[in-house]
Amino acid sequence: MTDEMNRDKMRWQLYDLEQKGWRYLYNEEPEHARKTFEEGAKLARLYSLNCMEMMFEYQICQVYVYYTYDQKAAVDYAVRLTTRLQRSEYADCSHEHTSVYDILTHAYFYRDCLGYEKEIRESLDYIAANLPVHQDTRLRMDYILAELDYENGEFEAGRDKVMKYISRAEYSHPYRKSDGYLAARRVMYALGEIDLAHKYTELDAQVSQSGSYQRGTADALMWQAVFAKRLGNDGTAQSLFQRGLAQYEQFGIAPSLTYFDAAAEYHELCGDSEQALKLRQAQFEELPARGSLHDLALAHLQYCRLLGRIGKPVDEALQKARDFIQTLRKPSAHDTAIKRIESGEYYLFDWQKKDR
Repeated sequence: MTDEMNRDKMRWQLYDLEQKGWRYLYNEEPEHARKTFEEGAKLARLYSLNCMEMMFEYQICQVYVYYTYDQKAAVDYAVRLTTRLQRSEYADCSHEHTSVYDILTHAYFYRDCLGYEKEIRESLDYIAANLPVHQDTRLRMDYILAELDYENGEFEAGRDKVMKYISRAEYSHPYRKSDGYLAARRVMYALGEIDLAHKYTELDAQVSQSGSYQRGTADALMWQAVFAKRLGNDGTAQSLFQRGLAQYEQFGIAPSLTYFDAAAEYHELCGDSEQALKLRQAQFEELPARGSLHDLALAHLQYCRLLGRIGKPVDEALQKARDFIQTLRKPSAHDTAIKRIESGEYYLFDWQKKDR
C-alpha cells in the first residue's frame, strides 16, 4: 500500500472519529465526545495530518464552550490554539484558522462578554479582514454582534440585527437558526413584545429538536412556559414547563443561567415566590462550574431583584453582588443595574413593573 493510500485510510479513520464524537454531543455526552476528539487529534499528529489535528483541537474547544460550559477552560484552550496556529506546519490550514479564531471569539463572549468586548470585536475584525469567511462563520459572527447589542442594553439595534440574521439563516444548519430565534426571544422579551418572544421561542424549540440540540430544546420549552403563563395560557404553560424539566432530566443537562432565569420566573408568575427564591439560591451552587463570569454577575443581580420584589432584605445580597462585580474586567458595565437596585427598582425591564 502506498503512502498516499495509507494517508487516505487514516483520513477516513479520523472522519469516523469526528462523527462518533458528534453522536456523543447529540446525546449530551460531552466527556465522551471530548475524549473521542482528543483521540482524533493524537492520531492526526501521529500521521502528520496537521490540518485535521487542528480541526479536532477546535472540536475539543467547542465542547468546553457549548456543552460542558467550562468557559475558563474554553478561553485558555482557544488562546493556546491561536498561538499554535502561528507555527509553519499550520500555514496552509486556512479553514482551521477561521474556525479557531471564531471559537476564540465565542469563548471570550461566554466567559465575560462585556469585559472582553474589545477583544471580541478585534477578533471579529481580524477574521473579516484576514481569513476566509463562509456563510456559517458569517452567521456566527453576526450572532455575536447582535448579542453584544442586547448585553449593552441597545435593544432596538439588537432587534434590527437579529431580524436580518434570521432572514439570512433560513436555509442554514438548525444550530444557526436556533441562535437567531434565541437572540430574537431575548430582545423581544426585553422590549416587552411577549407574543413575538413566544413565537420565536416556539420556533427555537422546533429547530433545536430537528437538529438534536438537546439543551436548546430544553431551554426553549422552559421559556415557552414562561411566555404562555404571561399570555394567560396556564394549562399550556404547566405542560411546557414539565416537558422542559423532563428534557433536562432525560439528557442530564447541567443547568445554566438560562434555566434558572426561566424556572424562577415561571414559579414567581405562578405565585410561588419561595420556590423562585430557592432556585435563585441554587444558582450560586451550580453556575461557578459553568465558568461564565458574566452569567454569575447577572445571577447576583437577579437574586437581588427577586428579594426586593418579594419584600425581603436586599442589602447583604447587593453587597455580595458589588464585591463579585468588582472582580470582573469591566465592573463599570454593571453600574446602571446596581444603581437601579439601590434606588428600589427591582425589575430588569421597565415594562415588567407596569405589567404587574
